[in-house]
Amino acid sequence: MFLESIFGFGTSAVKPIPPAITTELTRENFVAWLKTKNPDEEYSYLNTTGCAFAQFLHATGRNNIRVGNNYWLDLDAPGVVREKQMIPASISDHLGHSFRVTFGSLLSRFT
Repeated sequence: MFLESIFGFGTSAVKPIPPAITTELTRENFVAWLKTKNPDEEYSYLNTTGCAFAQFLHATGRNNIRVGNNYWLDLDAPGVVREKQMIPASISDHLGHSFRVTFGSLLSRFT
């Protein structure tokens, strides 16, 4: 199961964000989205398309993305970068660098 999460197999479906949460990449929106996740669900920090921030980007309608340590890429096509953006420090400072974490443990770092 752990290796599946690293490579993106068997990850839970990404649900769109509730209407009260906007698509702006703010700490407040990220925390509000985290509160919609199952706190016991694990994700892999190393999964560039399935880490917590990548799942948030997918939920906000950004589909062709890759996430790095403190940045994310918006791709036109696989390997073709349209734009590189920094993850706001108010979010990236709390993401952690652990192989296996839960959404609940991540949420606790924001409160």
